[in-house]
Amino acid sequence: MPQPKLKIMRPPFYLDKVDELGMSFFLNSYIKFVIKVFKIMVDYNFKSYVLSKNFVQIFKDVHYVINFPKSEFCKMSLDLALSISYKMRVEYPNEWKEAERICNAYYKRVKRLKDRISEMLQNGNCLFLTFTFNNLCLQKTNSDTRRQKIRRFLNNYNTDYVANIDFGKKNGREHYHAVIQIDKVDSKLYNYGALSFKKIRSSKDYEKLAKYISKLTNHAIKETTKSNYIIYSRKKSKC
Repeated sequence: MPQPKLKIMRPPFYLDKVDELGMSFFLNSYIKFVIKVFKIMVDYNFKSYVLSKNFVQIFKDVHYVINFPKSEFCKMSLDLALSISYKMRVEYPNEWKEAERICNAYYKRVKRLKDRISEMLQNGNCLFLTFTFNNLCLQKTNSDTRRQKIRRFLNNYNTDYVANIDFGKKNGREHYHAVIQIDKVDSKLYNYGALSFKKIRSSKDYEKLAKYISKLTNHAIKETTKSNYIIYSRKKSKC
């Protein structure tokens, strides 16, 4: 008995249209993604160029004089500052605009950091922590891995903190500093080097902390050409 022939059914015509639309959507999304990545790379290269050519420092010096012309810390006269600002806007408009953007981001970062630490100090006792890494950890891990180790250690205490990468003056050795809202930490739980801590008690400690905030954000703006290296805890909900 002959076997019945199987009839191959073609999918409905509208499914072909769906496939075409899906492919078109995929291609458009991919093209947008490539353009976005390329733009980020270009922005990073231009930012690095602006930083390397000292446009940012010139912008800071000039605008400090413009904003505080009678300050004893002014490095130039007001007329000279205005002249430099005008010349930069005319001759280097893109670089000057990028320098302004970098400085504005820096000032916002400083304000956010100061506000966060001030809030922590008002809400309770705080510790100033210093994390170092032993030779084995530095050899076997990269900076992102070490950053995650610091974050995980601080997250164990389920409280507010701020931390940032730093480098030694003599040999440039990587370490971290943090301010955490807690009375005590267990240094034995940190297995990647040494952990020291100090209670923030007096106004002198606050003054030292203010100086460190400035230092910390200076490091951050250098390191954050690629990403933000200041580590913040997640905001705790108030009951």
